[in-house]
Amino acid sequence: MPIALSTTGPIPTDSNATRSVDSSGAPGGGGSVVVVTISATNMFHTTWLLRAGGIIPTETAQFQVNAGDAGITRILADPVAAAPALAPLLEKTPISLTGSANYTTVPLGVGPAGTPAPPILRARWSQTTPAMISAPPPSTAFSATIATAPVNATITASPAFVAPGVYGPLDIGYRLTAFYDEIPNMTPDPSEPVATADVTLPVTPRTQHMLLVVDRSGSMLANMPGTSLTRWEFARQAAHVWADLWIALRGNIGTNDSAGIMIFEASICGWRSEPAGPIKIDLPVSGDLGAVAELETQTLDLGVPGGCTPIGDALIAAIDKFGDINGSADDRYVIMLMTDGIENSGSVVVEDDSPVPSNATATFDSQRRIGGRDAVNRRLAIYTVGLGPLATVQDSALQDLAATASSRGFYRAAQANELMLTFGEMLGNAIESENITPVNPSHTIPVSTNEHRLVFALRWKSINDRMKVFRSFGGGAEQQVAGPGAIGATGIIEHQRANHGIATVDLSAHFTGDVPPSTWRVEYWENGVTQKPIATGDLLALVDLFVKADIRFDRDCYSTGQRALLTCQIAAGGEPVAGARVFVELARPGEGLGTFLAAGAADYKPGRPSGPDPLAPQAAMLSTLLGEHSGGLPVTRPTGVFWDGTDQLWDDGRHLEGIRDDGTYTNCYDNLNTEGTYTWRFTISGSTPDGNPFFRAATRSFWVSVGVEPASSNVELRPVNIDGERRAVMITVTPMDAQGGWLGPFRASDVVITSTDGRFLPFTPPPPDGVVYPQRDMGELLSHYDGRYTRILAYNSSDNPVVSITVQGKEFPDRTVNPCGGRWWGWVCRLWRWFRQLIRT
Repeated sequence: MPIALSTTGPIPTDSNATRSVDSSGAPGGGGSVVVVTISATNMFHTTWLLRAGGIIPTETAQFQVNAGDAGITRILADPVAAAPALAPLLEKTPISLTGSANYTTVPLGVGPAGTPAPPILRARWSQTTPAMISAPPPSTAFSATIATAPVNATITASPAFVAPGVYGPLDIGYRLTAFYDEIPNMTPDPSEPVATADVTLPVTPRTQHMLLVVDRSGSMLANMPGTSLTRWEFARQAAHVWADLWIALRGNIGTNDSAGIMIFEASICGWRSEPAGPIKIDLPVSGDLGAVAELETQTLDLGVPGGCTPIGDALIAAIDKFGDINGSADDRYVIMLMTDGIENSGSVVVEDDSPVPSNATATFDSQRRIGGRDAVNRRLAIYTVGLGPLATVQDSALQDLAATASSRGFYRAAQANELMLTFGEMLGNAIESENITPVNPSHTIPVSTNEHRLVFALRWKSINDRMKVFRSFGGGAEQQVAGPGAIGATGIIEHQRANHGIATVDLSAHFTGDVPPSTWRVEYWENGVTQKPIATGDLLALVDLFVKADIRFDRDCYSTGQRALLTCQIAAGGEPVAGARVFVELARPGEGLGTFLAAGAADYKPGRPSGPDPLAPQAAMLSTLLGEHSGGLPVTRPTGVFWDGTDQLWDDGRHLEGIRDDGTYTNCYDNLNTEGTYTWRFTISGSTPDGNPFFRAATRSFWVSVGVEPASSNVELRPVNIDGERRAVMITVTPMDAQGGWLGPFRASDVVITSTDGRFLPFTPPPPDGVVYPQRDMGELLSHYDGRYTRILAYNSSDNPVVSITVQGKEFPDRTVNPCGGRWWGWVCRLWRWFRQLIRT
């Protein structure tokens, strides 16, 4: 047990049968002196730890051994933490907190057997102020092993996060804590040496510009299964709710904010050099982005669908509209794109695999950076919604759009009746609010202390319908605060629209001061007189800023065979929330898209494109093979999805999250074995550190591509006769993953086939069993419907072509096409043939 020694006061003596410890101490003219006498009565080596504390940093401590065969093995000074001052930062800007934690050690010897290893140096960040906002960086412990690190080793702790949204200038305090983890729990304990460094991050508001970009192509006229409403009507209603949410959450905040709703379609279908249209802003009616108040409208008319799908042209038009604002260098831009199909028209192509005529289009990735667009692009976040059954939209391209913007958005697969919640959740993520809609919309909704704004949106059938909102707090009775029959409550604004109602609560104004914990509930009254149950998806509740549940995946993009680490970091006013329950539901593909298409290729005969919004080749093939099964590819909803057999994220120090009870909840999913969209629904509940209950809900999706493995794939080289060519070979690769999943057709950008000699030829005429993709070397690549990819190489007898194949950047073994090609090998081959003939004779 520890023995406390001091330069003043009583000096302890400690002894037992094997050793005795005596000490004496006194202040001296040159400094305080503590003399420790240790007498060991056994014959074995013993190791002692002497810790000197309370030393002024500018002074020094000296250790000296005066007797016997004792020796000093190691001298270790306390850690030191330092962090540079932070410059002011705009809200929603990525940042890293960079500091250093270091130590000084003097290793003097190895020490006898049993000498304990030195402790591990760790460092971690935490938020200190203010208490009304949650802006924690990822709670990560950074470590170094003292025994192997060099003298004066430094840890650089730089967790990346995004500065929070704020209503006005705000200073946020952070602390870097360095400590020796002597009790190995990754947490600084009272008995462990600790050093801290505090920094202040000044955060200021910034002007926000946002466009909701809605697909108005002909396919939007399809009915939502189980309802009498079309996809378009659901989208129009959800867009109107989105406009009201923008007003509710940005009102009286950014005087220069602007927003709008843009529709896009192509009245002339097909790929061409001229931009498609109409692509225009329908709200505000001016046709340009407008101030917050200009989105106010009782009814929203966005026209009638009927054209094709020019996704790339719509995105470029949105960036150009942002550019017309002539905003400052600090402005932030957000695009929320919703589409129900696969691009088939326009002058700008989003996905490299979209079959387009050679030189007919430009790519979105290049056009977004041209001229004045680059200034917008550098501060642009893109959120994408794929509307419809699994694999019927351009899922992989939509995910790439969200992941590759300069400011990260996210991708979400949704059905038409989920659009209101999806738009609301994306808007909230972009401007700092979170979804608190309960699983059962008729249940009560807890709202914790210190929250700022609360918004309810209820979808209904008629403008005569009404929403009633009830609230209770402080143990008092429930009171109706909005809707017919409400008490006179302050801080609440209500609007009745044709297809929804909305109520906005300024919580500080409502409670006239500090915001206490409260409970809320919503009722739906048909025609204002008959209470009806609220259907799932018809209620949306958002709250902003205080309790934050930040959901992250460990990768931007996944492929089959990988694992996914899911993380939810929860904080209330910057203080980590422990003891919460993070429950996860997964909807995952039951069959991979590429495998499904390849397996059905034998029965597929493409027809001629028809209708007002003709299907792109991949969509046409999928539609034909699905036949009457318009619900898309099968979806499974497994339970016990994570590697530990549970459906929860954990903060117990045993699930790759590091420190127990630090508000970071994780778990690992290791069954990404099928191509397709994986959609995760999170329901998060618990209590804040001061004991107030809270609830959060969130949904995220990501696309899993086929992770091709060369060893699992097949390559074939077959000689063919081509008119006008001396020799030719057909090179065919069938890419597959280690699980037996097929890359499938229409993934030509993943496949590269080159040769050291010869030249690649076009397919004349185009084969009927696939789609031809022009290549830069003037040849063509044929994507067969059954998942094979073929090129034709012509060469001379003197050539020695070596064929290289890469798929998704993975190299296949090179193939030599004509081993007797070339001057010297030609002589060798001729001699070998002569020798074989001689033997036969």
